[in-house]
Amino acid sequence: MEKSWTKIFADEIFLAIAEKDVLVLCNNKASRPNTPLNVIIGVFITKELFAYSDDETGTPCSMEK
Repeated sequence: MEKSWTKIFADEIFLAIAEKDVLVLCNNKASRPNTPLNVIIGVFITKELFAYSDDETGTPCSMEK
């Protein structure tokens, strides 16, 4: 991983995605635990960088019907 793009992504991009910056958009109702925001955004960044489909990334987030 040290010589791969994944090292830079993990150190520079993944850690820079701060969930606290968007907490104002979330409601305070008790609910099940969510997936950390940096994980979700990291998947979408990777998906776009490599032109992966939703199926290839395992994201059930397609806006297409």
